[in-house]
Amino acid sequence: MAKLADVLFEGSSFTKYCFGAYTLDSEFDNGGAVYIFTRRTKPGTFGGTHVVRYIGQSESLSDELNANGGPAVAESRFDANCLCVMYEKDSEIRASIEKDLLKHHITPFNQQT
Repeated sequence: MAKLADVLFEGSSFTKYCFGAYTLDSEFDNGGAVYIFTRRTKPGTFGGTHVVRYIGQSESLSDELNANGGPAVAESRFDANCLCVMYEKDSEIRASIEKDLLKHHITPFNQQT
């Protein structure tokens, strides 16, 4: 899996979390992670931008993605073209990060699922 870039996403606590940005056809490790489906613009002079489409977390990222039809389904389901991932083993920390990010970002697809 070739990382496109590192991306910082800010939570409502003003904490900045560093995620790796990947194309949807990347293969992911089966570890615990917080993930964000985004619509990424192609990089320009100052790099790409990401519009947050969906935020989630899972004990097993690869299994989670496969259970929901794979990352490619996100393109049609969430209008996403990028998956940003931050691996975190601790389930309480993952849940806390997900909650912090959801409080700060408008994610209409989280309310529909």
